Amino acid sequence: MSNTTSNTRPSHRSVHVRRFFGVVTALVAIPFACKEDPEEGDKAAAASTAGDLSSSGGMPNTATSTTGAGPTLGGPTGFNPNGGNGGVGTVGGLAGGGAGGESCAGEEHDAELLPLDVYIMLDRSLSMNAATAAGSTKWDAITSALESFVADPESDGIGVGIQYFPANKPCSSNDECDNGLCYLKACRSSRSTDPTLPGLIPCADDEDCPASGDTCVELGGCGDQSCVTGASCDNGIECTPVTSSVCTSQSVCTLSDYTTPEVPIGTLPGVAQDLLDSLDAYSPGQSPFGLTPTGPALEGAITYARSWAEAHPERKAIVVLATDGAPTGGCSPSRRAEIAALASVGARASVPVQTYTVGVFAPEDPENPSEDSTEGPDNIRAIAEAGEGQAFVISDQDDVAAQFVAALNSVRSHGLACEFQIPPSESGEKLDYGKVNVEFTPNAGEDSETIPYVKDGVEECGEEGGWYYYYDASSNSPRSIRTCEATCARLTSSITGKVAIKVGCKTVIIDPIK
Repeated sequence: MSNTTSNTRPSHRSVHVRRFFGVVTALVAIPFACKEDPEEGDKAAAASTAGDLSSSGGMPNTATSTTGAGPTLGGPTGFNPNGGNGGVGTVGGLAGGGAGGESCAGEEHDAELLPLDVYIMLDRSLSMNAATAAGSTKWDAITSALESFVADPESDGIGVGIQYFPANKPCSSNDECDNGLCYLKACRSSRSTDPTLPGLIPCADDEDCPASGDTCVELGGCGDQSCVTGASCDNGIECTPVTSSVCTSQSVCTLSDYTTPEVPIGTLPGVAQDLLDSLDAYSPGQSPFGLTPTGPALEGAITYARSWAEAHPERKAIVVLATDGAPTGGCSPSRRAEIAALASVGARASVPVQTYTVGVFAPEDPENPSEDSTEGPDNIRAIAEAGEGQAFVISDQDDVAAQFVAALNSVRSHGLACEFQIPPSESGEKLDYGKVNVEFTPNAGEDSETIPYVKDGVEECGEEGGWYYYYDASSNSPRSIRTCEATCARLTSSITGKVAIKVGCKTVIIDPIK
């Protein structure tokens, strides 16, 4: 499915609007998270559980990481935006007015946030049919949350695309499958001996069943379990025949199945209907049957998002991995460290892609532990930390839909926060990166403050704050403007403040403390 719908509303967001400083919904008000110093980020990750939502569906504890190499933060080592021209005084804090106190008019632009594109990789494994405490299945709760998110006017201008894992094609008859077998029947008594595959054996007729005297009967479902008609399920749910399922021909471990989106990234609200149609097509009636190939799914998602970002350098692409269990199915990579390494590579690439994770899990039962409830939360935290995003652990004993919407709102806010487009020069001349300043007016009517540039990027961000270029070595030029954590906190705590980018005045620099 394809969508090339262009924006019907502005694709950028100006900081001079209230929606940047506080995204408020009927469900929850989400604070912004800012980039952290690498050491402090690591300490925070070690001292807390990142992004857990409380049982009331309240504020998440967000955690971010900015460690690693790849694109240079603040330009090459010793990068001086003034090109050694001199004439600029260094400051130890926020300087008022123009560059270094000099009188300079320059060109002022409202700071525009880097537009955000979100590629969602959504788990549709069999366990997504399990019921939540509210009575709905995990799948129904999550898809309801996604429908609310794409319909929210606050999401307009954001790009969204989606793919599902495992990658089995939905079907309702054998004619719809390449190998002519839609998983609508199974052997009554024969079971697969392959530990990486579901126990039931798909069949078209009795000859497909290996056990002597076995018969091919209708496949059924009972919540998060598969069954054959006439059998009983140990979860107490009646086994009912399925009318739609998935094709049995695809290998769920094939990377190419996940690098091609079911719905390519398109801009909301234009792409909303395609996303809703896709969610309906992959509803529990057609799926989810299968296991959880997290490794290839995440690698494919990052690959697609990076290629999209390379083709759209004026935008920022991120991946959201939504799942309810630990990796299964025999696909490689499957170990936590290996999958986290994929996210780390994506976040540190020359065109970076951050990874955010959302997991829906049952509370851990010490008397009856399961891999999903014990390993699942730790897996998604490790992946998000390595991918420099956020992790959200959602309990299936609470309102899953509300918690999932809150997580998506936080992803939207965090992805948009404190990273700005570099404005072009109105004169038409090539922009002099040594003549760019970031100015902040805390409240209407007050004098503006010039936020100083930190020469060595995020590694030199301290309590005084500042800003730096996010430098893309592949294009040999700055890609965007980012603020230090302390400055980001100031910007996002202001309700009526304004951020502006001034072009034409020599950059005010803060020298790092040696």
